[in-house]
Amino acid sequence: LSLFGEDVAAASRGARAGLRRRIGIVFQDCRLFDHLDVAENAALALRVAGKEPRAHRKDIRDLLDWVGLGSHLAARPQELSGGQRQRLAIARAVIVRPALLLADEPTGNVDDELATRLIQLLEAMHRAGTAVVVATHNTRLAARFAHPQLRLRDGRVAGPTGSRQP
Repeated sequence: LSLFGEDVAAASRGARAGLRRRIGIVFQDCRLFDHLDVAENAALALRVAGKEPRAHRKDIRDLLDWVGLGSHLAARPQELSGGQRQRLAIARAVIVRPALLLADEPTGNVDDELATRLIQLLEAMHRAGTAVVVATHNTRLAARFAHPQLRLRDGRVAGPTGSRQP
């Protein structure tokens, strides 16, 4: 198995950790840290990547503004709505500009307008060179974007639909 041009099976433990740091993940259940505030949760991926969050304050603030959380920097996840938590999880995953972004139902807890904005953010990540894989049940939203799609039926790939290149 090869990932980013490296044989994962032959990679050392440290090399595999380096590969994992190149992957951003948005979990359906968000997996935020309740003891960290919004800004600290968003900056967590920077810390894991060995970067000093203070040096990236503007990037963090701009991204949180873009996902609509700029006025909630000091809030804890338990003080946020489900949609706000989902947006924070997306911000945390994309802050380091990963080479691969895996997103499980990234728009599941937000309204259609915000879902469109979040998908546009993922598209911008794609245009900047990130490979983006999104799992969603929202076929209406997926149909609005011109990207290759696979459908699963009963745990099996049912075939490509809407396989268009932007």
